[in-house]
Amino acid sequence: RYVYVDDPISSLDDNNAVAVAHHLAQMLKAAPNRVTTVVSTHHVLFFNVLSNSLPKKQTVSRRYFLSRNARSGDFA
Repeated sequence: RYVYVDDPISSLDDNNAVAVAHHLAQMLKAAPNRVTTVVSTHHVLFFNVLSNSLPKKQTVSRRYFLSRNARSGDFA
């Protein structure tokens, strides 16, 4: 029911990062049951391709972004 993917493209070039993001999105869309998935990455291109490859209304119910305030150093 739960899948955690921790930065699956850390050593890949941009072309392969795009391919992995696209394949991961296709696997999540094809899953017979709804799968709660957490993906952590610092790679903006990977995140963008993955996010845009998933249907907005049916697969992604919530998205959370962790970011750091440059001035205070706090995370939000």
